[in-house]
Amino acid sequence: MLDNFELPNEVISKAYDDIIHPAASEIGKTFELIPRAINAALAPLETWILKKEYNINQVKIELGKSLSTVDPNKIVSPDSYVAVPALQAISYSMSNKELCSLYANLLAKSMVSDTKERVHPAFVEIIKQLSPNDALVLKSCSTRGAIPVATLSIAMLRKGMYIVDSPREQQFYPNLISDIIISSVSEEQIRVSLDNLLRIGLDHLNDFVLKDYLPYSFVESSEVYSKASADFERLNADEPTADCINIAKKCLTITELGEQFCNICINGF
Repeated sequence: MLDNFELPNEVISKAYDDIIHPAASEIGKTFELIPRAINAALAPLETWILKKEYNINQVKIELGKSLSTVDPNKIVSPDSYVAVPALQAISYSMSNKELCSLYANLLAKSMVSDTKERVHPAFVEIIKQLSPNDALVLKSCSTRGAIPVATLSIAMLRKGMYIVDSPREQQFYPNLISDIIISSVSEEQIRVSLDNLLRIGLDHLNDFVLKDYLPYSFVESSEVYSKASADFERLNADEPTADCINIAKKCLTITELGEQFCNICINGF
């Protein structure tokens, strides 16, 4: 009867050696690799924790530079709801001078009686949402007034009729900006940074056009316009499906929030 059947010990041992033991060993090796991978991934954070005290000392040095021209009698204790998150954030941004500078200026302004009240706690969270490229682009914007911007689109045809009011009948291209030139940042990254600054609310894209049309002369010599022209020709190669290339002229300005942020976090005393 099979109910009372038992495998001999040597058979079980052989089956374990042949089948179960190799699989168990591989699983064991996999589980051994996981802690190693975790340790490797967290190694930079461990380094940051070890360097935290050093970073705080570096912050004090940066604050000393920022406050060197300030009357010592005007230096006061910062509000904790501003200073504590700023100190926490700057401690892991010390390796990047653009972001570190924003935090250092914010902390310095929060420690001076004349500027303390203008330091909004939201500024810390705003810096957290900025990349180093964003900081460079914002600094460039802060030195200008209105910046000419152009949006390109190809107006499409449907059954021989030009559809004006339907966005689905247009092919859009990225915003073109003429006045922001940063040697270390590509045109594409500048556009990405501007999109982020617009999202945060530091910049605003206006529909009004600058009176002098000359600032928009850069559009037709741009790579994006060349691409739009090539697309236009391709769409009309077999039968007319595109009507024209539209150039919507706009301008970029800094919002009131952006001006206040720049005054606190970018500009010195």
